[in-house]
Amino acid sequence: MRGVQPEFSVIDWSKSAFEIHNQVRTHRYMRSRTDPLASVGKDRLRVIRTSLEPAEGLEIVCGDGRPLWITEFELAQPAMHPTSEHLTTVVARCAG
Repeated sequence: MRGVQPEFSVIDWSKSAFEIHNQVRTHRYMRSRTDPLASVGKDRLRVIRTSLEPAEGLEIVCGDGRPLWITEFELAQPAMHPTSEHLTTVVARCAG
C-alpha cells in the first residue's frame, strides 16, 4: 500500500477550497501518520478536518476566492501558545 506523498502533506492556499478539502480528507482516509501542514498567520497547523460549508472554526479564503473552514487542527509548533481567542479570529487570505 502506498502512503501519502510528501508534497501532498503541505497545504497550498493558492489552490481551490475543494482541492484543499479533498487533500485533508485523503489524509484521513489513507490513515496517514501525519496530517497536512498549513501556515495560518504566524502559526503552523496540522489540519485534521475541514468543511466547505460554514462551520465553527478558522475561516480561510483559498485561491479560488471561496472560504474553507478548518474545524479541527493542532498547533504544529508548540513553542507558540496563542490564545483560543486569537485562533478563532484568524482569517488567512491568499495572494492570488
